[in-house]
Amino acid sequence: MIPLGIAMSNAKADTWITEELLALMAGQQPLFIIGLLFLTTMVLSSVVSNNATAIIMAPIGISLASGLSLDPKPFILCVMFAANFSFFTPLGYQTNALIYSMGIYKFKHFLVIGGTISVVLWIVGTLLLSAML
Repeated sequence: MIPLGIAMSNAKADTWITEELLALMAGQQPLFIIGLLFLTTMVLSSVVSNNATAIIMAPIGISLASGLSLDPKPFILCVMFAANFSFFTPLGYQTNALIYSMGIYKFKHFLVIGGTISVVLWIVGTLLLSAML
């Protein structure tokens, strides 16, 4: 997935996404911005591996922070945590896929239990990371 991140940078796709996000988030509180980046990264990580998600979203988070004149460290940490906190599907992480393939758990179990855990981690992560700004 590293070549995809490089290709996004070379094609200026990350710049375009950042510009659209900056236009959407103009005048918003840092809490909202961190929360939206966290949620977007978690949702992407539910269908793509966590490593690929981090490679795709890290440049976007850094560009977003610099475009808003904020410290990039909480944005990088936001992407790092959110890419690994996606528990609501068995698709994004290998261990979840192994457990799902054994037949013990159904997709609804991931949605209910993993979704609850993901929401709690989203709220706690957003509050803690926005406190760093």
